[in-house]
Amino acid sequence: HDNDTHEGAIVYRGPSGTLEDFQIYVGLDKTFKFTVRGSAPVASAFIQVVTPLFTISPNEWNYVVGTYDGIAKEVSIYANGELYQNKTFPEGWKIRSDTSGWGFGNITIGCNKLSTTLDCENSAFNGSIDNVRIWNRSFSLIFP
Repeated sequence: HDNDTHEGAIVYRGPSGTLEDFQIYVGLDKTFKFTVRGSAPVASAFIQVVTPLFTISPNEWNYVVGTYDGIAKEVSIYANGELYQNKTFPEGWKIRSDTSGWGFGNITIGCNKLSTTLDCENSAFNGSIDNVRIWNRSFSLIFP
C-alpha cells in the first residue's frame, strides 16, 4: 500500500452507513491498525491497537493479525509474527454484536463500508490480500 491519499482497508465488518464492528487497515501514517467497536452502554467507544511505522515495500508480504480476547479482556495487534500492542478494555465494555455474537454487518475485504455503499474509492487497499481468516476461538501462540 503506497498510496498516501487514503487509508487502505484490509478486512472490515460492519453494517452499511455506520461505524465498523472491527477493521484492520493501513493508516495514512503507514502503520497497521486494528479497531474494535464497543456496544451499549458505550457504543461509540472503540479500542484501537497500532503497529509502529512500517516500511511497506512493493512485492513483499506482511502478515497482520488482530485479536479480541473477551476472557482476558484484551485487543492486540501482531505483524509478521511480533506482538506490537495490546490494550485491556475497560470494565463493562463489550464488542458490538447481535444476539448471535457475530456482529451486525457483512465482511468486506479490501475496502470498507462506512456509507450505504462500498466506499472503495476512499478506502481501497492498494496491494494484494491473501489468506484472510476470521476465527471465533482463541489459539495458543504456537498456531496448530
